Amino acid sequence: GTQRGPQVPGGFLRALPPQALFDVDERLRSWASPVFRDWPDGLVEQLASADIDVPLRHALLFLSAGHYNGHLREVAVRTLADHPGYLTLATALIRCSDWVGQVREVAETATSQLLVHTDGRDVVALWPLVLRLRARERVSETWFTAQVEGWMMESSSRAWSRELLKSR
Repeated sequence: GTQRGPQVPGGFLRALPPQALFDVDERLRSWASPVFRDWPDGLVEQLASADIDVPLRHALLFLSAGHYNGHLREVAVRTLADHPGYLTLATALIRCSDWVGQVREVAETATSQLLVHTDGRDVVALWPLVLRLRARERVSETWFTAQVEGWMMESSSRAWSRELLKSR
């Protein structure tokens, strides 16, 4: 058979069904996860300034935002809006149900900004994650209705809303 080289983390995460990103996030934060054992201090700041491949940056931000330390999750989420894309929007949406209030607030702001700057195809592709998010108890219903559902109602999003309806 053919041998495959190492897979880029961003490619792996992008290939998952969007709602499965919640499951990956939960495993990252589980007590048994070894992911953050050797996590470097200041990684998020380095990611923000480093000249690295965009999919890799987005994947590392996703991982950083899943850190078990709420302060580090907040630092990672604060940078998401500066890097619009499928995975950063997914990350912000997931953090909108974080158990730490400050992280949720920062995630709501990042999500609102990312909805404006992320390609509509990516927003539509993430809609299964949006539906799963809607069912989570820590998500602000008022914010969700105004910002996430509101995105669909905006005239600039109508073409994407039609795409979403066709995909059912």
